Amino acid sequence: EIDRLAEDGHYETQERLMTRIAQACVAYPDILSIDIRLRKAPVRRGNGVLGVRLSLNQAATQDLRHSLKNPR
Repeated sequence: EIDRLAEDGHYETQERLMTRIAQACVAYPDILSIDIRLRKAPVRRGNGVLGVRLSLNQAATQDLRHSLKNPR
């Protein structure tokens, strides 16, 4: 599923891809917490590195799971 999301097309931001990956992860009850790290290189003019990280502890993962099952 993660590979499919990554190949799903261009994402305007790394954060959007991370959001979709986290949403895919919570579909599996065995996943209790989530830690996602993405790096992009080169960033500008052939050099530089940009990285972002998303960490959800057990409570935050459960909250995301609940919010996707019960949208407001």
